Amino acid sequence: MEQMKSRIVFLDPIRFFLAFSVVLYHYCFRGGVTQDKINIDFPATHSIAQYGFLGVQCFFMISGLVIFYSVTNKSALEFFKSRVLRLMPAFWVCCTLTYFIESIFLNQIGESGQSLLVYLRNMTMLEGFIKREYIDGVYWTLTVEIIFYSVLFFYLISGAKSQVKIFRLIYFWVLLSFINHFLELNDMLTKVLILDYIPYFFAGMLCVISMKNVGMFTYFSGTALSIFMIFNELSSKVNNLNHRFDSDISLFFCFFIVLFFYFFMFFMLKYNIDIKKKRLYFYLGALTYPLYLVHQDIGYILIESLASVGKYTALLISLIIVLALSIIVSEFLEKKIRKTLNKLLEMIYTKI
Repeated sequence: MEQMKSRIVFLDPIRFFLAFSVVLYHYCFRGGVTQDKINIDFPATHSIAQYGFLGVQCFFMISGLVIFYSVTNKSALEFFKSRVLRLMPAFWVCCTLTYFIESIFLNQIGESGQSLLVYLRNMTMLEGFIKREYIDGVYWTLTVEIIFYSVLFFYLISGAKSQVKIFRLIYFWVLLSFINHFLELNDMLTKVLILDYIPYFFAGMLCVISMKNVGMFTYFSGTALSIFMIFNELSSKVNNLNHRFDSDISLFFCFFIVLFFYFFMFFMLKYNIDIKKKRLYFYLGALTYPLYLVHQDIGYILIESLASVGKYTALLISLIIVLALSIIVSEFLEKKIRKTLNKLLEMIYTKI
C-alpha cells in the first residue's frame, strides 16, 4: 500500500487507457492498412482507431511529469537504480516472450524470425543505439525514454538535484529544439537529442513546476515554446501518416487532444483532486507497461492465426489473450525478477 501512496494515482487509469489506445491503433488501423504484419483490416474502426498513436505522445508527457517528481533530490545512482528496476524486469520478460512466439510462428509458415544475436542486443535495451533491429517495433519509444533518462543521469552527476535546475536544463533543451526547427542544424542531432519529442517531456514538467520558482518569463516562454514545438511535431507526424496510409487524420483534432490532456493533468495536480478505487487503478497502471510491450507483434500473430473464426472475434480473443499475458507478466514474472535485480543492485550500490 505504501507504493500506492507514493504514486500519482489518477495517472494509473490514464496510462492504461493510453496503452489501450495504442493497441487499438495497431490492431484496428495500422496493421490492416499497411498489411505488412497482418492481412486483416477493420475499416469500420479507422475513424477512431487512427488517433490511437497519440497515446505515445501523451506517454512522453506523463514521463516528463513523473520523472520530474522522482528525480528531485536523488543521487545519480539512486535515479539509475529506480529506472533500471522500473524498465528492465518487464522488458526482459516481454522481449523474450515476443522473440519465442515470433520464432515459433514464423517457423510454422516457413519464414525466418529475428536472429539470436538481435534478441540478445534487444535484451540490453540499447538496440536503438546500434542497428535499430527491434524485436518489436514499439521498442523505439524506449530508446527515446533512455536518452531522456541518460541526460538527467549525467546532469545529476554534476550535482544538480533541485527541480528548478532540472527545469532550466530541459528549458534550454526545448529552446535548442526550437532553434533546430528553423535552422535545421543536423538530422543526426535531432535524433540523438530527441528534439522532436523533448517538448512533450517538458510539457509534463510544466504541470508540476511553480511559476514562482522559475520566474514568470521562463515559465510562460517555456510553455509557448513547448506548445509550438508540439504542434510542429504533430503536424509532421500527421502529414506522414496521412501520406503513408492515405488516411484523413485531422491535425487540429490531434492538437486539441494533446492540449486537453495537458490541461487535464495540470488541473488535477493543481487542485490535488482525489479519486476513489485507488487499488483498482494501481493494478491498471501496473498492467500498462507489459501491455504496451507485448501487444504489437504477438497481437498481429494472434489475429492472423485466429482469422478463421471471424475477424472481429479474432480481434476480441487476441485482446483478451494479450491482456492475460500482461497480467501474468505484471503480477508474477516481473515482480520476481525485480526483487532479485533489486538485491543485486543493492550489493553493487553498497560497494561503490
